[in-house]
Amino acid sequence: MTSLWAFLSQNMTVILAPIVGLCLTLLSVRAVRTWINSADDTKAIDAKIVDSSAVIEQPNAPVEWVAHTLFSRGVTKSLHSDVDGAIADFTGVITLPNAPAEVVAKAFYERGMLKTAFQNGNGAVADFTGAIDLPNAPVELVAQALLSRGVANERNGKGKWAEAIDDYTGVIKLPNAPAECVAQALFSRGGAKSLHSDVDGAIADFTGVITLPNAPAEVVAKARYRRGTLKMASDDSNGAVDDFTGVIDLPNAPVEVVAKARYRRGTLKMARDSNGAVDDFTAVIKLPNAPAEWVAKSLYRRGTVKVARDDSNGAVADFTGVIDLPNAPAKVVAKAGYRREIITPTRHAH
Repeated sequence: MTSLWAFLSQNMTVILAPIVGLCLTLLSVRAVRTWINSADDTKAIDAKIVDSSAVIEQPNAPVEWVAHTLFSRGVTKSLHSDVDGAIADFTGVITLPNAPAEVVAKAFYERGMLKTAFQNGNGAVADFTGAIDLPNAPVELVAQALLSRGVANERNGKGKWAEAIDDYTGVIKLPNAPAECVAQALFSRGGAKSLHSDVDGAIADFTGVITLPNAPAEVVAKARYRRGTLKMASDDSNGAVDDFTGVIDLPNAPVEVVAKARYRRGTLKMARDSNGAVDDFTAVIKLPNAPAEWVAKSLYRRGTVKVARDDSNGAVADFTGVIDLPNAPAKVVAKAGYRREIITPTRHAH
């Protein structure tokens, strides 16, 4: 068995890893996953868990080491589907006398995430609250716990949306909260407001994301897209086109969001700029890794433009492209099949 000192020297960078970019992914989880993936086989992974246990069971081991090692072992177990074991280890951290506040807060958070995954919404909210209310908890963890509690409150029922908005607002107002956390909170609050018909409030929050210094490109892209859809629904076509263009031109915007923005911009152009609409639909069709849903919709829309131009061959080719596309949505396939059937007899009649 590996000695206590050997284990600590090999894995202290994992155990004491700082939390960076917490609102996107917990670095502690990434680090442990890397540690696990570096193992040659399952026996090696099991050996590392045994080594963790050696630290925990070491007589007179410093409480800080025990707390960090319990937490790391809990994450390891959760990544290998030992949910009960992971929860037991996180609970061990939480109940350990004099455990460092940072590790206790992380344990509350991870236990809450496991409860969320297994539909224990009330238990998750209680754990996120434990992290939020913990004296000396790191601000990054408090921000993430507030965000996660907000999501849990939204999922727990319609009557909880006001509490969710309060949580998102708590992140936005939290001194020194990381920019990525504030951006996500603004985006989530905007989404909650839009679902409850507060269009002006939602647009204000999405604008807050877009103008926030150092906000992640992914969240900015999503906020700009959502703002564009709200403007589209409010008959502000020019404003919507500007927002969709902003997504398309944004460096590092996710492919899925770019595909949706190009498709939406294409639909807005159909009435006044059919060439521009076709260009947008074609760009989605050719976009590497674009989701099948948006490729199918773009093929279908491009086909309808070709119908209007009396380009029957081109329209049939596009509708056939929808029908033959793997994973295309059933409704779009059905519409494409119907439109192709209308055109095909006419073509045969000639």
